[in-house]
Amino acid sequence: MQAYLSDKEVCISQGFLGLKGLGVGLLTESIPRGSFRVAINAGVYVLPNCPGVTKFVENGDILEVDFAGGKIKNLSQKNKMEVDSIPEILLEILSQGGGLGYLKNVVSAESL
Repeated sequence: MQAYLSDKEVCISQGFLGLKGLGVGLLTESIPRGSFRVAINAGVYVLPNCPGVTKFVENGDILEVDFAGGKIKNLSQKNKMEVDSIPEILLEILSQGGGLGYLKNVVSAESL
């Protein structure tokens, strides 16, 4: 069985892989479901539902983000914000580097 990606999906994947390579996470007011799935699969930490985050952050601000707890600190402005956290299973996938790392670990654990 082969899986095919559209040009759009390839571009989105490459962008998220670039973010992962830079060690950057993502905070969004909203994100399309498909893009969210691609980000998690690529291993990019995302808080997908952060209402008001674009008003909470200005260009150049330094943030501290707890993706598991849904806590965002704007260290530059000394503000805090809380949002819904990432579900535990997605944190587990992210902790293993994304979808491929998670799948490899699941398969190797089942073959023991």
